[in-house]
Amino acid sequence: AARRYVALGERVTALRLRLAASPDSDSREAVRRDLTALVAARRSASEVRAATVMLDSVFAPLTPGEELVVARAAASSGPPARAVAGYARAFDAGIGNGEDRFGYATALGKVGRYADAAFQFNLVRAPRSLLASAAYQRARALVRDGQVSEGREALVAIGRRFPSDTAAASIALFLLGDLAADDRADDQARRYNSR
Repeated sequence: AARRYVALGERVTALRLRLAASPDSDSREAVRRDLTALVAARRSASEVRAATVMLDSVFAPLTPGEELVVARAAASSGPPARAVAGYARAFDAGIGNGEDRFGYATALGKVGRYADAAFQFNLVRAPRSLLASAAYQRARALVRDGQVSEGREALVAIGRRFPSDTAAASIALFLLGDLAADDRADDQARRYNSR
C-alpha cells in the first residue's frame, strides 16, 4: 500500500503507513531519515508542512541537525513560527551559517518579533552577498519595532558601509524619504528621493 501512495505522489501518507507497520527501531529510524530527506527536498509547501508535523509529533525531540533542516524548509514553506523554533534550537547547538542567520531573522520578523529580528540581522557576517541586505532588513526591523531614530541611523549608514551595493542604498534612501514624508518633512523627503 505504501508503494502505491508513493506512485501517486503521496509520500507523507506512504511514510505514515510504513511507520504504522514498523515493529522495530531500525524501521522507525529509516522512516525518520526519509521524512527528514523529504523536508530537505522541499518539493511542495504542503508536503513539507505535513512531513514536519509528522516529524514533530512522532520523533520529537529532533536532533539539532534535523531542526536546522526543518527550519530552512519552514522559512519558505511555513509556518514561520516553526522556522523560528528550529533555527533557535540549531543555533543553540552551535550549528547554522550566515544564510541560516538571515533566514532566522526573516522568520522572526514574520512573527512580529522585530527587536529580535534586528538583533539577528546584525549578527549576519557571511556570505558577503547578504551583508547589505541584512543591514537594510535590520534597519527596517528597528523601524517596525518603534525604534525609528535608531532605524534612521542604520538606514543612513547603509550608503556609507555598502557604497557599491546600489540596491540596498536605493531602498534605504526610499525608506528614509518615506519616513521623512510621514514626519511631514517634505523637503528632506525630496532630498532622499532625489539621490
